[in-house]
Amino acid sequence: MRHADVVGLSLRELDLIRRHRCVVTTILRGRLRLEPDAHVILRKDDVLEIMGHRHDLRDTAESLGRFARRVNEVDVAVHAIGLLLGLLLGSLRMPLGDFELSLGTGGGLLLVGLLLGWEQRFGLLRTHVPREARHLLRDLGILLFVAETGLAAGPSLWEGVRQAPIAQVTCGIAINLVAILGSLVIARKLLGLRPIESWGSTCGGLTSSAALHAVRQASDSNEGAASYAAAFAVASILATLAGPLVIMLLR
Repeated sequence: MRHADVVGLSLRELDLIRRHRCVVTTILRGRLRLEPDAHVILRKDDVLEIMGHRHDLRDTAESLGRFARRVNEVDVAVHAIGLLLGLLLGSLRMPLGDFELSLGTGGGLLLVGLLLGWEQRFGLLRTHVPREARHLLRDLGILLFVAETGLAAGPSLWEGVRQAPIAQVTCGIAINLVAILGSLVIARKLLGLRPIESWGSTCGGLTSSAALHAVRQASDSNEGAASYAAAFAVASILATLAGPLVIMLLR
């Protein structure tokens, strides 16, 4: 619903029953499903599920905005274009002295994903993804990420563990504990974030989707995803810069 004349009106003021002989059954506001109470104030981008005769529904849609796709449908073309734009954005490199600054594949896709999720509609194209589809893609992406990381790191990990197993494991545990506990203390004590936001931002700083998945399951909440996304974007840039800086300092 995007018609400027009806945004800010209540369902009582809209009076669809008398004007168009139609009944509002549900109001979808983002992820919220609202009961069609007479005092509910309509907002831009609300989606109304309406019952009535076909010609009455057409008149109602013209007065409110436009027909929307069903919420369980996915426009594959929109997401294919989003993936392409994310990959192109991630491949861009900006010279910075002796270095090249780039968002990388993950940063480019994340930025385009945030844009699509924020706007939710581009003309007639709707970027909504049903909850079930999001869960499938999230879990599949995490599985592929873990599998690819394990296959790539397997040979070198085995070689390092064979040479000094106790030192490798001890140093790995110590480094991760210091980074995670330090991040949590800063997030909670200095920044005043809630526990779920602290864990989400810590996972983002580690650029670990698998860790975020574990936090989601433990908290049974998706609230940490916002802080994860913000920290992930910054950490991706810092990680890109850290490699060349370390090599330059070790020369």
